[in-house]
Amino acid sequence: MIHLVLSLDIGGLENLVWQMTERAPEFGLSTDVACMDHGGFFADEIRREGVEVFVANRKGGLDLGSVLRLARFCVRRGVRLVHSHSGCMLYAALLGWTLPYLKIVHTDHGRHHPDWPIVCSEERVAIRRIDRLVSVSHTLAGYLRQVVRLPADMDILWNGVNVDTFQPPTPDQRADARQRWNMPADARVVGTVGRMSPVKNHPLLLRAFKRVSADRPELRLLLVGEGDERPALMALAGELGIADRTCFTGRVDAFDLNRGLWAMDVFANSSDSEAMPVTVLEALASGLPCVATAVGDLPQIAAVCPSIIPVPRRGETELADAIVRQLGVAGPAPVRREDLSIFTFETMMHNYVALYRRLLKV
Repeated sequence: MIHLVLSLDIGGLENLVWQMTERAPEFGLSTDVACMDHGGFFADEIRREGVEVFVANRKGGLDLGSVLRLARFCVRRGVRLVHSHSGCMLYAALLGWTLPYLKIVHTDHGRHHPDWPIVCSEERVAIRRIDRLVSVSHTLAGYLRQVVRLPADMDILWNGVNVDTFQPPTPDQRADARQRWNMPADARVVGTVGRMSPVKNHPLLLRAFKRVSADRPELRLLLVGEGDERPALMALAGELGIADRTCFTGRVDAFDLNRGLWAMDVFANSSDSEAMPVTVLEALASGLPCVATAVGDLPQIAAVCPSIIPVPRRGETELADAIVRQLGVAGPAPVRREDLSIFTFETMMHNYVALYRRLLKV
């Protein structure tokens, strides 16, 4: 089988595909990856595992040549099942019409609001060749049915977090993480992880931090990630007078992502839109009290994980107040695996493997 993505740049979806590929043999799977546009950071990580990463080099517009290149790759590799991800539904369907024996699974991980009408129209055509549609949250499934007008019959499979990779830090790991990001050992650190794009609404977190830190000089803000919005965010931190207490890490590898979480005392997610916020799950597994906007299926996570405080979308005052409350929590705590059991990577993979086997009838 192959995973089909637009690219393997740094991002939550791409990180998930990397993990699904890296651990595929544990679940009896042989997996390659195909990118419609280009490789990226995770392409190098995947190739180190001995997995082939094919790049179709899609040109602008509807590039049928990239579909033919992808079809030749599938024939060469003996692919029987394609698992496509957000942004690739149309090309997965075209590939399926080119190679009728292929089984196609498509997972929608979230939408850019508002959706372009042409994209919705394309997906209403493409869905006719998709064997199984998956949404990563109940909220997103409702949107796909009501707004995009896709069929009601779809699977809802939450993305999962690897609770063996994401663990509370040892004292030495915490000290190393603080040193890595030039954070004083006695600082109280509020942080987040994510691509710096408009939908993540980092300005909301910057403004909330200004409120919280006005009379608390020991506070620091750690923003782990990269993206087009970074220059504007750095300028905003300067305007708000918090630049000297804000660290922008820039692009990080998987280990530095862990160290980012280990350096924090409170994790804050200020997104305007999420389907299933995996970074919140990773923070919980790392023992962090969390504050997050109540978007997507975050309320379902909060219902079973008492260390999350959900706040209204774009609620600056509420976000600041919740951060203050969580700063009163005493340090990282071991994750309650029973709280995260339905959100684990293993649960997610077992669900996908069962879906693959149903389609392939094996």
